[in-house]
Amino acid sequence: MREYTPIPEESDEAEVAPAVKPVAEKEWSMCTPPTGIQATKLTVSDLKEGVEYQFRVCAINSEGVGEAGCVHGTVVPSSRAEAPEIELDAELRKVVSVRAGGTLRLFVAIRGRPEPTVKWEKVDGTLTERAAIDSTSSYTMLVIDNVNRFDSGKYSLTLENDSGSKSAVVAVRILDTPSAPQNFAVKELKKDSITLAWDTPLTDGGSKITNYIVEKRESVRKAYTAVISNCTANSFKIEELPEGGTFYFRVCATVANLTPNDVYLFRVVAINEKGKSEPKDLGLPIVAKDVDIEPSVNLLFTAYSVKAKDDLTIEVPIRGRPKPVVSWKKDGLPLKQTSSVTIINTATSSKIMIKEASREHVGKYEITLANSGGTVSTDITVVVLDKPGPPKACKVDAVTSDSISLSWSLPEYDGGCSISHYIVEKRDTNSQEWQVVGGNVARTAFKAGHLTHGAEYQFRIYAVNRYGKSTYLDSPGITAQYNFKLPGPPSTPIVKLATKAFMLVTWNEPVNDGGSPVLGYHLERKERTSILWTKMNRSMLKDTEYKVTGVELGMMYEYRVYAQNIAGIGKCSKACEPVAARDPCDPPGTPVVTAVSRSTVSL
Repeated sequence: MREYTPIPEESDEAEVAPAVKPVAEKEWSMCTPPTGIQATKLTVSDLKEGVEYQFRVCAINSEGVGEAGCVHGTVVPSSRAEAPEIELDAELRKVVSVRAGGTLRLFVAIRGRPEPTVKWEKVDGTLTERAAIDSTSSYTMLVIDNVNRFDSGKYSLTLENDSGSKSAVVAVRILDTPSAPQNFAVKELKKDSITLAWDTPLTDGGSKITNYIVEKRESVRKAYTAVISNCTANSFKIEELPEGGTFYFRVCATVANLTPNDVYLFRVVAINEKGKSEPKDLGLPIVAKDVDIEPSVNLLFTAYSVKAKDDLTIEVPIRGRPKPVVSWKKDGLPLKQTSSVTIINTATSSKIMIKEASREHVGKYEITLANSGGTVSTDITVVVLDKPGPPKACKVDAVTSDSISLSWSLPEYDGGCSISHYIVEKRDTNSQEWQVVGGNVARTAFKAGHLTHGAEYQFRIYAVNRYGKSTYLDSPGITAQYNFKLPGPPSTPIVKLATKAFMLVTWNEPVNDGGSPVLGYHLERKERTSILWTKMNRSMLKDTEYKVTGVELGMMYEYRVYAQNIAGIGKCSKACEPVAARDPCDPPGTPVVTAVSRSTVSL
C-alpha cells in the first residue's frame, strides 16, 4: 500500500477522480466513487506486490469531468523495508547472574523487515553444545541448561537483513564454588615448620574469593584436620611440627540405601594401621527423610513480549523439596488450558505455551509454588505487540456555526507500545464519503473547522502505533451551530452624573451570560412622558459605562440597557428612575419638564 498526492488541474473546489491500471494492461480502473472525492490525497489499497502500476487523475466540476493528468512515472508496490532492531530488557543491560546447575535464558524482543537472520555467539570463546536457540520474527531466546562456571562470559546477538544489521552484548555470571588454587607448592621447609604458597584459582565462582582453608593429615592417618580456616593470603606457615613427620593436605562419611522414615542410630569408629578405636555414639536417633526446602522460583525475566500471531513459551525453573504443587493465575483468576494455552509441569520447571498470541493473552500471570516448606508466588507480565484498540469516550467540547471541537480518552489497550498519533475523519451525514481532517493528531483533542452552518457531521477517530491503525471510534451526529442561549438582562442602569449637557450612565453585566461571554451592550433612552425608546450607541458598547450627550435642560430621561453575546441580543434591563438634565450647581426650585409637550412647563 502506498500514498499518492495527485494535483487536480481545476480550482480548489473541484472534486477529483483518480484511476489506476497495471502497465501491462490497457484498461483503467477507478480508485474512487463515481462522484469523485474532494481531497487531494488518496491511499490506494488492494495492489499486487511486484506489479508495475500507472496512475492518473481527473478533476470534476458542475460541467463534468476534465481531461486526465497522469502521475509521472510508474510504481511497483513492495513491502516496506525495516532495519533490524534489538529491544533489551533492563535486566539484560546488567550482568545476568545464574547459579551453577540452573538454566540460563536470554529472551530478547527483535523486529525487522524482511525477517532478520539471528546469530548468537560467545565473545572470546565457543558457544557450548548445550545451547538451544529459539527464534521467531518477534523474539529470539538462548537457553543453556545445567550451567557451570565455564558458561560465564559475554554473549553477543547479531541481527541482519537487507536493510542493515544490529548487535548487542549480554554479560552472564555463573555463581558457583571457586576452582582449586593453582600452583600449590612448598616454599620453605624447616625441621619444625613448613611454608606453603599457591596462586589464585582460575575461576572465582562468580564472586570474590574471601579466604582459604588449609588442612593437614599425617601419613599414618586418613583424616585431614584444619590448620587455619580463614587464611586471607596466598601463603601460610605451619609451625610446631614434629621433626621427621610426614604430612599431606587435604571427615565425612555418606550412608546410602536407607528406608524412608525409618529411625537409625549411628556411631563412629576411627581406624589406623594398629586397629580400630572404641566406637563413639552420635547420641540422637535420626529419621531418614528429606529435609524440607521452601519452594523457590528463579526468574530471568518478569516481562515477556511477543508479536501478534506469533507463538510464546514461558518456562519457569522451580525448586523445592518435596516437589512443589504448581498453580497459575491470569489477572487474578485461575488460568485454564485452552486450544491456545497449554501448561506443562515437570520436576524442575513449569511451562506455559501460548499459540498464536493475541490480545486475549495480554495480562499479569501469577505462578504459585506450595509444599510443606512454604509457599511462594511470582508475577510475570505478558505483552502482545499489536495494533492498538480504538479510542474511548468521544466527547463534544464546543460547537460553533463553522467548527466542532472533540476530545476522547486513550485506548484501553495500546498494543504494547506508545500511541504515536490519531487520525480523525468526518462526513456530512447526507453523504457516505469520509474525509481525513486530521491525519497526524498528537493529542486526544481536535477542532474541525471550515464547516457549513446548520449541516450535521459525524466523526471517526483511529489510534495509531508502530504496528498499525486501530478500529475506529464513532461520534454521534453533531450539527454545526451555536448552542449558546441569549444573555440575561444587565442590572438596572444608574445615572452616575447628570448635567445640562450630558449624562453619565453605568450598569453591571448580566448574572446569566447564556453560556457565551458577553460581547457588548446597547443603551436606549426615552423621555419620561414618551413611549418611544431611542438607541444611544451606533456601535456595540464594550464597557459598562456610557456618556450620553444631546440632552435638553430640564428634560427628564429614563435609560435601559441590553447585553449581547455570540447568540445575539438578550432582554433589556429595567428602566432607571427619571433623571433631569440640569447643572448640578443650579439652585433648588429650578423648573424641570414634566408635560407631554416641550412647550408645557411645570413649575
